[in-house]
Amino acid sequence: AGKLHDIFRYGKYGDHEVEPTKKEFAEFVLKQEKVLHPVMFAMWDKKNYDKIIWSILKPEFSKL
Repeated sequence: AGKLHDIFRYGKYGDHEVEPTKKEFAEFVLKQEKVLHPVMFAMWDKKNYDKIIWSILKPEFSKL
């Protein structure tokens, strides 16, 4: 998610002169795997995405 976000927003080598719009970013994000959508939008908005990633990775509790 981080690499996809950075390459789209800043270019492969930070060469984007004009930052893309959020609409262009949203169109790009919707073409990616659905699990990445909330993380990528949080990155765009410069919000903390730790809890989003944890909710994806958190193991389910079960007694042995």
